[in-house]
Amino acid sequence: MRKTMTALILLAGLTVSTAAAQTIHLRITQREDGGETVSLGQPSPPAAAPAQPQPQPGPADGRAIVVQTAAAVAGEIAHRGVLSPDVARRAMESLTGDGIAPHRLDEASQVLFYRTVAYAAALAGDAGLAARAAEQWARLRVADPSALRARIMASMLNRDRAAAVGAVARLASPAHKAWEAWARYMTPLAALTAERPELRLTAADGRSVRLADLRGQVVVLYFWTAASGGDGAVDEALAAQRRLAEPTGGPVAVLGINLDEKADRDARGVVAAVRGGAGDLPQVIRGTSPDGSAERAMDLFGITAVPTGVVLAMDGSVIFAGDPRTWEIHTAIDYARSVDPQRVQAAAPAPPQAPEALAEPTAAREREALQLRDQGWDLVRLGLKTGSAAYKRQGRDILERVVRDYPGTEGARKAQRDLIEADR
Repeated sequence: MRKTMTALILLAGLTVSTAAAQTIHLRITQREDGGETVSLGQPSPPAAAPAQPQPQPGPADGRAIVVQTAAAVAGEIAHRGVLSPDVARRAMESLTGDGIAPHRLDEASQVLFYRTVAYAAALAGDAGLAARAAEQWARLRVADPSALRARIMASMLNRDRAAAVGAVARLASPAHKAWEAWARYMTPLAALTAERPELRLTAADGRSVRLADLRGQVVVLYFWTAASGGDGAVDEALAAQRRLAEPTGGPVAVLGINLDEKADRDARGVVAAVRGGAGDLPQVIRGTSPDGSAERAMDLFGITAVPTGVVLAMDGSVIFAGDPRTWEIHTAIDYARSVDPQRVQAAAPAPPQAPEALAEPTAAREREALQLRDQGWDLVRLGLKTGSAAYKRQGRDILERVVRDYPGTEGARKAQRDLIEADR
């Protein structure tokens, strides 16, 4: 079922000197696959009476500037699907000027203010300002998971592993139970922000791909399955990958990683469909991968939900992981294109001391993780066998705890795979 929300916005310039304004419809449509489509509707018809001149906001009217700036940013996203660095910089200048006093605005306007600053600063390459704005956003709306998502993204851009892990922990707290699925694969990724993961993969056509060989390019790893997607799932996944690879601002290397198993689907059929429609985009197929390439990639990046897109910067570091059907991944790609890998490497701070939860697992922790994993998986299987949603939910809670609290252990890796199997 498609749900469409239409909102009237005032599309104006980015500063108070704007002379004209136009009322338009911004349409945000939620697709059946869970993604979002942002588009512009038809302008509102003119009123019968002569239009009154629009009052211009004064220097103290911070709320009007916030609304105008957010509308302009939304319009750019609607037209291009991504926010350009130039618009981001102008938005940041407009929102941090002398005419704005965020603390004097109501809470909803402050959320809008800090959200726009966080994303604009990240796009402009100012990770420090992005992190500060996102932290203020999170303090305003402790129950707003979007704020914590922004904090994690800003921390990852800033290579601040400790801050990213802390934000993940808050996201996984009882106040955010609905977002645990997102948090559980962000946990291992947050631990990778100061590192450059290495991996060798074998594609379905026999090509060998090493992440190290792709340094100097923006890389997108697209994790997907066809088993639960019905007819057209393969074509849909390949089309999504081609959209990400479009060279709108520079080349992007897209690598598809299919996580279907032979027991779920005829792997040869997936390979045939991939070879017929993927073009030059390499695809790693779990069901036919003799060296376990797909499983190694799934374990390395902690993938427990599909589809998932992982963006690697030109220096090979992880800067984003999330739903590849939303505009946020395009924002991350646009940011990654604008960053000089040599400058990033030179400016990157020394990795902080790893929190205790991310320390090298001991034998005792390995045993604990495996025991908890077995308990969780037994409950999930019992729930699947008896049709009891309560047993399945209890089992999932235990498996998610293992992934969250025992990263790097064999039990956590098994729990990640169990969570994917439980959702089939």
